[in-house]
Formats: sequence, C-alpha cells, structure tokens
Amino acid sequence: MPEAPARNPLDSFLNAVQATIDGPVTWFREKIVEPNRQTYPWYHQQFRRVPTIDQCYTDDAVCMFEANQQFRRDK
Repeated sequence: MPEAPARNPLDSFLNAVQATIDGPVTWFREKIVEPNRQTYPWYHQQFRRVPTIDQCYTDDAVCMFEANQQFRRDK
C-alpha cells in the first residue's frame, strides 16, 4: 500500500483557521437562517399597479419611471 504523503504544517494550520472561521458561520446559516427564511419565488412577484404614463404630471419623473417599468413588465 502506498503511504499517505506527509501533511505540510502550513496546510494543517490554514485548515484549522478555515474551520475556526467557517464552522460557526456555516452552522448559523444552516441552523438559524435557512429554516426561518420564507421561500418566495421571484417569478411570482406581484407589483402594485401605478398610474399609466398619460396620467402622470409632466414634471413627475418618478411617476413616469414607474409607469415605464410597469409597461415593460406588462409587455
């Protein structure tokens, strides 16, 4: 049987540091964040209806932007 190559002390140290930093972060994400996250499919997102472009005032840039975005979504 071939012998396993000797581990480099630097590799051992870096693996220990990585496990020390990544271990709690991974645990927190898997045990706390993901079970409490609501799954909401982005493709079923519903936007509220806004006035159409002809109902916006001429100096209301936000209204015109939202109307154009709504037009693009509807298209």
